[in-house]
Amino acid sequence: MKNLGAGGGSTGAQAGVITVKNGASATTVTCSPGTGTTSHDTTHTAAFSVGQALQVTVTTGHATDTTADVRVSLQCDYGFTAILPV
Repeated sequence: MKNLGAGGGSTGAQAGVITVKNGASATTVTCSPGTGTTSHDTTHTAAFSVGQALQVTVTTGHATDTTADVRVSLQCDYGFTAILPV
């Protein structure tokens, strides 16, 4: 899995980090939109085996953050791109 991209919604002044997890374990595939509305990680990759759960988490930077309606895209080694609302 590679080429994480995030965008779409709105981010607050303290927007945090979008992380791809393999099951419950965080991978190195992350992006940080900050106060912008898009972010990409085209550097890191993560390996998944058949049957392993892929999870995308959005962690905001502050309890009153207004991050909302985030859309995530990622590229899988099987030749398709998944677009996931989170």
